[in-house]
Amino acid sequence: MEDFLQAEVLIVGEWTLQLNQLIYYGLAVVGLTVLLFLVLRYGGRKLNEKGWKDWENRKKVRRSSILVWILSLIWSFLHIFDLNFVLYPSDAMDITVSTLLEATLVIVVAQVLDKILNKILMDRYLENQRLDRYERDPVGLKKRPQSATRLVQNVVVTLVILILIESFSIDFKLFEIPTGDPSPDLGFRFSNIFTILFIFFVARLLSWVLTQFVLVGYYRSRDLNAGLQYAINQILTYFIYVIAIFILIEALGIQFTVFLGGLAALLVGIGLGLQQTFNDLISGIILLFERSIEVGDVIEFDQMIGAVERIGIRTSLIETRDNVMVVIPNSHLISKKVTNWSHLDDKARFHIEVGVAYGSDTALVKKLLMESASKHEFVLAQPSPSVHFRDFGDSALVFYLFLWTKEFLPIERIKSEIRFVIDQKFRENGVTIPFPQRDLWVKNPQDLSNPKQVKPTED
Repeated sequence: MEDFLQAEVLIVGEWTLQLNQLIYYGLAVVGLTVLLFLVLRYGGRKLNEKGWKDWENRKKVRRSSILVWILSLIWSFLHIFDLNFVLYPSDAMDITVSTLLEATLVIVVAQVLDKILNKILMDRYLENQRLDRYERDPVGLKKRPQSATRLVQNVVVTLVILILIESFSIDFKLFEIPTGDPSPDLGFRFSNIFTILFIFFVARLLSWVLTQFVLVGYYRSRDLNAGLQYAINQILTYFIYVIAIFILIEALGIQFTVFLGGLAALLVGIGLGLQQTFNDLISGIILLFERSIEVGDVIEFDQMIGAVERIGIRTSLIETRDNVMVVIPNSHLISKKVTNWSHLDDKARFHIEVGVAYGSDTALVKKLLMESASKHEFVLAQPSPSVHFRDFGDSALVFYLFLWTKEFLPIERIKSEIRFVIDQKFRENGVTIPFPQRDLWVKNPQDLSNPKQVKPTED
């Protein structure tokens, strides 16, 4: 049987065609054709099920798949029939036809994967954003889908470059870093540049996929608030970057003990000059773990009121009522007094002070104040508003109108609108809002009628 398969079918000079080569190539053609059919048939059906019928890149992916099939047939033909001739001979490496085909295949497959992964990630992201709009407030969780598109492209491009460097054997040495005896010198090669970029891009993409693609379902099932989601996302991101740094050190061939020794000496020198910066870094980690202040919380700090937009590793962003972003070092949020209006609950109580003239109908005043507050759209029905007779003032009867709301930042506008309604209702019902006045009592009024009898005061 073996002699039959190795029977020579055609001889052209030194090249010989055997029967087993024809059989192997026939099997390769059938296998690749069946694979292409399955990809186009069932892949198209899957695209229709996902609602990708009008996807703008669908025809491009189809053409790229056919191109991969053609290139694979040519590559198989060259290898099976031993026709892989050299195009450019060199001492380092002979560039052959199959080498160019392999590089082209890698690039085309990378482009197809890039388009498909981008489409999957973007659809899932937009779906989560639509659900977020109805189910939870995405404050502090703003991510642009374009960032993921660029990350996928960067990962694919750097991976292709690394494969091409390996295929064409162009990984030359750029420079060496002396480490001292007995350790060998550390050589930095051309591929190390793209290895660093690849690990960095993969870490960023992994962080984005986990926080915006994988964990969203968990957040929704557990009904976690936006602040806790942001804290988990940030901690997970920092953890991924730390792991990426360790992988990068290993990939570059740096001995970990030598790295730690040099890093310790470097940190001692830097730490003396950047004590405040390190204090802010540690404070940022404390805020994320302690969660005394979370993204989305409305805080009062240094006579400023605003919503926490982001808690970074060194600084935090606070959006004030004037739509101004204020950058605050994290250490200030740890060491100074901060009033968190929304930490324990999503609603808070506020009050409006109102004074009416003595002799006013206090029951009517209470009724009008309750009507003014209860009709406002941002005032909660439960807990309901309440009116307290606060004090007998110098010029007025003092009432406090207490109201509950979830709108912390525009509270001054809400209170202003309620004051307008109160003033209108008081005018319609004859309730007077007095101005400060004092009664002057003269002990000897007769002295005022005869000014000549008034003795001047002695110094």
